[in-house]
Amino acid sequence: MTQSDRRHFLKTSAVGVAAVATSTQSFAHSPPLSKKTIDEVRALDVQEIQKTTSAWNDGLAHPISYKNPPGKGKDRAIVLGGGSKYMSSFLVGYFHAMLTNGIDLRLADIVVGTSAGAVLGSALLGSRLDLFSAEFNLLADYPKIMAKLVPTKKFSPS
Repeated sequence: MTQSDRRHFLKTSAVGVAAVATSTQSFAHSPPLSKKTIDEVRALDVQEIQKTTSAWNDGLAHPISYKNPPGKGKDRAIVLGGGSKYMSSFLVGYFHAMLTNGIDLRLADIVVGTSAGAVLGSALLGSRLDLFSAEFNLLADYPKIMAKLVPTKKFSPS
């Protein structure tokens, strides 16, 4: 499949899906395929894709075959979301509380995070939570420091 064929296929795939949907009605009474047959066909498809995709340079995503999926054989995972400084401070406190109570999250097989979760996950695995804890403790003292530097007689609720 050439680059232009691939782009044409993507543009016309909606028409193809409609055609397949109408043609599957004739296969409704066929016996189901075995798992072995399906796996063999998929393996052949993967081999064909790998042969034909090596020279693609069309800016589109390329399918990759995973012989060993990233989670295969793993028992424990931690998934951490983003959330700026609020989630970061929460995660530092959470990790600290877990470690203090004897739960070592560093034993996880996989740690996945987005944004703040990625940063704090790497700090957890790198045993560098102390650096983040020190930074957040400094930020906690910031309002007191500002109150001393900029005295005022009337405080706002914020």
